[in-house]
Amino acid sequence: MYSPYYRTPRLYLSGYLPNGQPLPPQSMMDDIVGDYKDKTVTLEDFPFFANNIKMASVHPCKHASVMKTLLDRADAALRIRRDKLRSGKAVGSDPGMEGLVDEVAKLDVKSAQEAADKDEWEEVEGVDADEQEVAIRVDQYLVVFLKVRTHHVLPTPWPRRGITV
Repeated sequence: MYSPYYRTPRLYLSGYLPNGQPLPPQSMMDDIVGDYKDKTVTLEDFPFFANNIKMASVHPCKHASVMKTLLDRADAALRIRRDKLRSGKAVGSDPGMEGLVDEVAKLDVKSAQEAADKDEWEEVEGVDADEQEVAIRVDQYLVVFLKVRTHHVLPTPWPRRGITV
């Protein structure tokens, strides 16, 4: 649900017992990580049901600032990686960067430079398309948001009884 007051998504969580019945409100809170219980995750009435069903709600007051920080960090990491590529430093050796950037030392630059010298294209000053690229696009925001939110919840395992193989 979208919270117009905070202008961010608002997440309501519910759970079910193995027999398909809804979890009681306090049992829902058993699945919430202790650091978030009753701080950023609280029990609230779900606004779209007429009979006031309580659900665990992730409070949206910090969503915008947390997501802005994550997106800014991702963009900064992309800029650093791009700057390293331009300066000729190897970026493939950085932790977590394996497979993201190919080795450029194996490329044949001499023949490419000769072809570029013969080319009569006019050089145009302006913003490079790479400069406008962001690490996380707007259409990927929901995926990142849900990934961050899943760290609030750890499902309680239910023992499986009566199941035969």
